[in-house]
Amino acid sequence: MSKLRSILATHPAHSFHGTTGTVRRLVSPNTSGHGDLLKPLVLIDHVLDADGRIISATPSSPQKGKKGAFGFGYHPHSGVATLSYQLGNALRYIDTEGQRGVLPPHGVEWMRSGGGAWHFAEVEPVSASQKTPTNFTGFQLWIALPPGVEDGSSFSQLVPPEQVPELSENQNTCTVRVLSGVYKDLVSPITDPPADQIDIFDVALKPNGAVFEHQFRDGHDSSWAVVYAGSGVVINGKTVPNNEVVLLQGGGDAVRVENTSEREDALILLGSAARHEHPLYTRNASVHTNQKSMDDAWKRIKTIGNALHAKGDI
Repeated sequence: MSKLRSILATHPAHSFHGTTGTVRRLVSPNTSGHGDLLKPLVLIDHVLDADGRIISATPSSPQKGKKGAFGFGYHPHSGVATLSYQLGNALRYIDTEGQRGVLPPHGVEWMRSGGGAWHFAEVEPVSASQKTPTNFTGFQLWIALPPGVEDGSSFSQLVPPEQVPELSENQNTCTVRVLSGVYKDLVSPITDPPADQIDIFDVALKPNGAVFEHQFRDGHDSSWAVVYAGSGVVINGKTVPNNEVVLLQGGGDAVRVENTSEREDALILLGSAARHEHPLYTRNASVHTNQKSMDDAWKRIKTIGNALHAKGDI
């Protein structure tokens, strides 16, 4: 095992609560203190409905959303790639790149927005008898795109759960799902750049000392972890709180995660990448490295939005 990377800091989530549910914003483009060290990761939202509440309602029209359904209506992005990972329910998905379908739980949706694209997502009930989805949880991550790619074409890919690489190890006490990038011999089917250069894993650890160990790829000097379920999780020798971003920086090239709980499984989202050294310009759900790219993207976003409006989709 290589030298363990030190924990530079932890950042608590900023939660948005309401009658419709909760978003825990773990990272945003304006994360203070160490935001530059997390790039290219610029956002992690943990969307949850732990009490039968739903995050947001979409209007009732054929494309804007089914009556009584819940999710996120059509909205634009540019300059980022989004990775969505829904754990509890299926996700109905449409985008302006022609991708559409229902993604079962534990599938992954990747969209490289480039110079501008719109997409739509709606959480599906778990059964025909359930009128609205409940008890769901999921994540959306934003990855800043480099110059050239941020101005380019858009691309999206839906990866069903059976195609998400998964490995059980250490006598089945540790399970790793590869949401993007590479883990040992497992390679994510998302080969679109920059997904192939960003490692994002969903790690499940059984109680009573189950361990996950990983050596980061060469050049992956930006790394982080989020414990989103369980307690008593120790990362590189330090017990860390739930629902906070653990920033792993410097001093080594490896991570060791242990679940010391005697009863609870632990679930950890963990990622690494080469640091994005460019400045960030932000506007709504757009992130770019310069103002011209931002301005050009918003011209495209408005053009696409006008076409969606003319069809009655927004």
